[in-house]
Amino acid sequence: MSSPDYRLSRRGVLIGLGTTLSLTGCGLSPVHAPSASGGRVVDELQQVYVKTPENRVEQTVYNEVLFAFGQNPATSLTAANYRLDLVSNASVTDSIVSRTGDTEARTLNLSTSFFIRGLEDDLPLFRGSAIASSPYDSPLDQQFADQRAQIDAENRAAREVARQVVAQVSGYFSSS
Repeated sequence: MSSPDYRLSRRGVLIGLGTTLSLTGCGLSPVHAPSASGGRVVDELQQVYVKTPENRVEQTVYNEVLFAFGQNPATSLTAANYRLDLVSNASVTDSIVSRTGDTEARTLNLSTSFFIRGLEDDLPLFRGSAIASSPYDSPLDQQFADQRAQIDAENRAAREVARQVVAQVSGYFSSS
């Protein structure tokens, strides 16, 4: 048995060097790195007051966003410099319909629009949106199972939307 040859070829070194050099100018930076203004993005995220949710799906998005921002729900509005307004809309569409016309599967579609506003002047600083879809089975003649499946789909979609919101808000603060 022979051992593999681990010598680097000239071509491999050039490809590695080219990849490294091309990524240095892409502008990506870690969330915990200093932002363009010199502060840390994590510190900026902790100064965002998230508006109280209006329904169960928004509550799930709210909880996930607060957790990602490193806050708890008792965060005071007086400590904040920014306000995040979330507006979520959920709709359900039939995905699979049997020949008899019974729905066998559905898809929950969740769209969320959000605004970051300065608390001093209430002017919008950043606007974004996030969408997620979550399919679920709709068992025939089982109303409780259908409702539970829809709630689980709402939770999955809300977590995905929250991840998108956090990523976009973090991106805003890292570039501002």
